[in-house]
Amino acid sequence: ANQLEPIPESSQIPENKVPGCLSTVFVDGTAKYSDNGQDVLIYFRGDSDGLLTKGLVALLVRGLSGNTAESIQKIDPAFIQKAG
Repeated sequence: ANQLEPIPESSQIPENKVPGCLSTVFVDGTAKYSDNGQDVLIYFRGDSDGLLTKGLVALLVRGLSGNTAESIQKIDPAFIQKAG
């Protein structure tokens, strides 16, 4: 979590704030074409003021960034529980 790139203040907007969380959590995504120009890949940035939630944000940012929207949608959210 400490190696998570901070999210710029310009991305700390209400649309990027995760609702229903006691900690303040922001997540932003950017779509970019892959090197071959055929796929659109999603890259996430995020941050939190809480240590535990910052760790979860780091897990999701690192695990999901660089994937297509289709592959992200296929991920079973239960993996978070399995990760501990």
